[in-house]
Amino acid sequence: MAAQKLTKTRLIQIIVMLIILLTAFFYKTYQHYGESSVEKQRESAVQNENILEKEANH
Repeated sequence: MAAQKLTKTRLIQIIVMLIILLTAFFYKTYQHYGESSVEKQRESAVQNENILEKEANH
């Protein structure tokens, strides 16, 4: 792989892409642990109750 001189425009392109990727990562992380976390806990609790009811009936 031939080494190339890092130009100013290439450096800006790398920095912009890094910012975009980090923004997407933190957005998805926040979205995952934000509102959906409460809903997932509620669904998990309902599933656990259903399993306990089935085991109690047997």
